Amino acid sequence: LTTHGMWGHELYEMWHGMKKRCHDERDRAYRLYGARGIKVCDRWRYNFDLFVADMGERPSGLWIDRIDNDGDYELSNCSNNRRDNVSVVIDGIRYPTIAEACRQTGLSISRINKEYR
Repeated sequence: LTTHGMWGHELYEMWHGMKKRCHDERDRAYRLYGARGIKVCDRWRYNFDLFVADMGERPSGLWIDRIDNDGDYELSNCSNNRRDNVSVVIDGIRYPTIAEACRQTGLSISRINKEYR
């Protein structure tokens, strides 16, 4: 068993809350997440360290954000909070992340990634 020493840290609390609202029927937010079929991917659900490795530290005031609000919590559907995020300009408007550009423009992440490359 790996001890990460982050129990009580806001990043750990965010991870724990994400899992509860998706997988614990007793959680008051379950009806908005788990009951709608939204899950946390196995990689993150069972391993806090992998969640942190994928998402990075949480900048103050930001929370985990899904690109597709009906999709699962998984790397391909989450805006990560890393400093190496890529900002993009579409039609003269700068978006701080590709995930935000997807939300605001309605373009798919694959389309924006293709254009970015």
